[in-house]
Amino acid sequence: MSLVALRRTPRTDNVDGSVTKSLELALSDFGSVLTDDERKELQQIKEVPDASAALIFTAELDASNQTRRGRSIGARAFSMLQSVQQFSAIVGTFVSSHPDVAALVWGSVKLTVLIAANITSYFESLADLHASDYKFILLVASSANLKTEGLKKVTTELRGKLRPQLENIQFCAKDVKKAIALAKATTDRQEQELQEQERKLADNHRKHLSIFASRAQKELENAREQQRHRAQDLLRKKRMKLLDSLSTYKHQKNFSQARKRRYRNTAMWLFSTIEFTEWKDNEKPLVFFLTGKIGSGKTVLTLVLLLFSVSAVIEYLYCERKRTNELTAFVLSRYDDSVSLSAISVLRSIIRQCLEPDDITEEVERQLSELNTYSKVIETTKTLLQYCTSKFAILYIIIDSLDEFETEERNTLLRVLSSVISRPDSIVKLFLVGRGSISEAIRKIFPGSHEKSTENNEVEVDIEIYIRENIALRQKEEISIDERLILTDPAMDQEIIKVLINGANGMFLWVDFQIAEICGCTCDNEIRKVLLTLPKSIGETFDRAMRRISKRPSAKTAIDIFRWVAATKRALTLDELREALSYEPGTPYFITGRRPNGLERVTFWCENLVQLDEEFQTVQFTHRSVLQHLLEPSSDLGLLGFHINLGEADHFIGEICVTYLNSNDFKTTLARRPAAVPTRLPNYLIEKTLEGEDIATRMIRATQKLNAHVFRNIKSDKADMMIINDRFEDFTTTLQIGHPFLEYARSYWLSHTHTFEDGKSRTWSLWTKMIRSPHGLVTTPWTPEEFYEPSHVIYEWLSKHDHFAVFLQFVTSTRLDSAGRIRLISCYARLGRLNYIDILIGLVQDKKELLYGLLYAAGSGHLGVVQRLLDAKADVNAADAAGYGGRTALQAAAAGGHLEVVQRLLDAKADVNAAARYRGRTALQAAATGGHLEVVQRLLDAKADVNAAAARYGGRTALQAAARYGGHTALQAAAVGGHLQIVALLKSSRTGN
Repeated sequence: MSLVALRRTPRTDNVDGSVTKSLELALSDFGSVLTDDERKELQQIKEVPDASAALIFTAELDASNQTRRGRSIGARAFSMLQSVQQFSAIVGTFVSSHPDVAALVWGSVKLTVLIAANITSYFESLADLHASDYKFILLVASSANLKTEGLKKVTTELRGKLRPQLENIQFCAKDVKKAIALAKATTDRQEQELQEQERKLADNHRKHLSIFASRAQKELENAREQQRHRAQDLLRKKRMKLLDSLSTYKHQKNFSQARKRRYRNTAMWLFSTIEFTEWKDNEKPLVFFLTGKIGSGKTVLTLVLLLFSVSAVIEYLYCERKRTNELTAFVLSRYDDSVSLSAISVLRSIIRQCLEPDDITEEVERQLSELNTYSKVIETTKTLLQYCTSKFAILYIIIDSLDEFETEERNTLLRVLSSVISRPDSIVKLFLVGRGSISEAIRKIFPGSHEKSTENNEVEVDIEIYIRENIALRQKEEISIDERLILTDPAMDQEIIKVLINGANGMFLWVDFQIAEICGCTCDNEIRKVLLTLPKSIGETFDRAMRRISKRPSAKTAIDIFRWVAATKRALTLDELREALSYEPGTPYFITGRRPNGLERVTFWCENLVQLDEEFQTVQFTHRSVLQHLLEPSSDLGLLGFHINLGEADHFIGEICVTYLNSNDFKTTLARRPAAVPTRLPNYLIEKTLEGEDIATRMIRATQKLNAHVFRNIKSDKADMMIINDRFEDFTTTLQIGHPFLEYARSYWLSHTHTFEDGKSRTWSLWTKMIRSPHGLVTTPWTPEEFYEPSHVIYEWLSKHDHFAVFLQFVTSTRLDSAGRIRLISCYARLGRLNYIDILIGLVQDKKELLYGLLYAAGSGHLGVVQRLLDAKADVNAADAAGYGGRTALQAAAAGGHLEVVQRLLDAKADVNAAARYRGRTALQAAATGGHLEVVQRLLDAKADVNAAAARYGGRTALQAAARYGGHTALQAAAVGGHLQIVALLKSSRTGN
């Protein structure tokens, strides 16, 4: 083991109180109760649990308990084990410290007083002076011939008087010399002693300095190591933050919810099929598509596959240890989870599951930042996916409920995945799940994919297992009394099982509803009556449930709940739903009397048509088919009140969100919020600090410049004022504690108001203020300045969102120039949004502005938009000189193969032989290139010239285009693999001409 050796007997030594010692004792005590075999097995586990550890363990747990009856043990233990794994992962956090390193600076200064004045020289100089005077006198006397006795007498007397002084001076000089010599000897001896002491002290200091230097070097190395770890930790946190921003979608949540529904030993038949075995074990095919009818358990089968894949990874890791770098990435989409139905969100989630912080290079970091650039998102996503695939020996990608995606979103998702797996070195295998209605689209994008339907005999075996397990479980004591099956005759359970097996017809969902109704019966005779009148279909089952709801006092609340569950952008929690039901549109306060009591019984009120997730406390429809049934008007007049108009429900929720965000409660709270505090920074303090020109000075100068920049728009002469604002997010987070619906309303109010209209929406005036002006609780994707002065922000937002109400506010509040009108016309023509085009047609000031709309509408095949633009007098033969490759509308429509649009343009007198521009094509050449046989035929019928010359640069004749001409003759190229039918048609037309 890595921490402490396991013992057969518990340790009893004293503990010093440290965490390590406590942990060692705990592990020792744990080891003492294990057998030798268990201890050996525990010692073999050395891996740190990763993100899939809980999933892997629960899969093995279920596999080792296959004989056990009832729900999956792993499904119930999964959440707890996942929490333990997440706690175990919090070991990489590095806490930096700042120890006081005392830098010992040792030194000595020696003061030497040099006695430079030589006293001896002073006295000797004085004696020499007197001697010189005496000689001078003799010299003068001699030279003057002073030979008189008187002069001699004076000289003799002077000499006699001076001799004692001279002798005394000489004697003193000798004494001074002796004293100075003695003093010098004494000083030399003291100097030697001081030098010896200094040498000893210096040696001692050098020893201490050496010890200090060694210790300081170690501390410096430790400090550098800590800095390195801290830098790594900061880099890891930065990368983790980048990964977290990559995808906020919790892919484990839908998996956890669906996993709870599966019973043991169901769906195992799939893994023994030839199609699945070939997909799993062989290099080809790369795509497996599982299809079936409503309620046949496709999601459950996907989960079993997921567990099977993870079990295979476990086998590779812990048994054979041949390939350790396999990964299973999955997204289980839900019809009521809008994020999981977005192609970009799904792809980003897959990338997030593949990447760890250590995988992020500078290039990957740059690409991750580019994901927020709308124009580059698809290409960047492809690049990142290709990088992810290079990290693994094999990558399984599992996507459920593809039939729930909008067509455009699904096609985008499948095309990106196709581009990844079509690479020669691809190691990606796709497992896709959906209804049979999308089978053709799957085959078109993934030719050669394997397909398997759940409508087979093996599924009937699964349903029988499911029914028997469910009935046995419902009779156990631990089941709540509301869900328990209580029988007087114990043998009656076999009768129930038999009837349910005969009536299931491959539908797990039908079985669930019948068992729920049977458990609600009060006696055996009532159960027998139910068994005799079981509904034949899912629709009849739902109608029967709604009839029971309509007889209860809670019917109005149940219908309101259906409306909310149907139209929300994500599943609401119980508390969010409770608060939302307490408001009325336009009533700016909480209505206490509307607050539902006992909402925890929502499944009972709604007869199991909705379910309450116990773990996440979210309210959702039991199945997508429930929503579909409620959206269809019932032929039973008694059930018309249950019908949901999704547009009206969406508009209603938008009204509630706007009302809620402008309620009196929030207005009062916002008014009480402390305002920004202005704080004066005295000028004299700045000026005093600026007297120096050090680094601090430069920082303060920079701060002054920054303040001047930030507050340049403040109309005030107080240049030295700073504003200290409280944090908006902190305030709203605190506010949300007592208002659970606030987070949803803030996030989705704009999405729910796309159909708002003046006169139709009761909260119209409140909504327009929120759109145009700052609001205390919400923010818009644009600033007021960007809304009134058009910028790329508002244009990009409008192009990505179908929000007619914001569009109307924008075009009526802003003075659009020609470029702005052209940009909007091109955008909405390409998207085929006729209501937007109608508004823009009324705003154009030059008919030439309609040209771009006609080109994009024709190229995208939107016949209605083409017709409306032609009615508005758009020039059918005008050609765009730059933005659309110099093509006419007919050339654009022919290139896209849009036969009806081609016909309408020809009827409008479009020139069928309009010349090809730079690198362009005539309409016939464009249709031939795309292989659009019917369009080619129609153009030939309209007298299109099959021999028309190609464009000067990069163009091709129609015959060359059809044959994919590339250096061969047209017929040679056609034989290689061109559009042979079109080639034949063009040849026959040329011969005829």
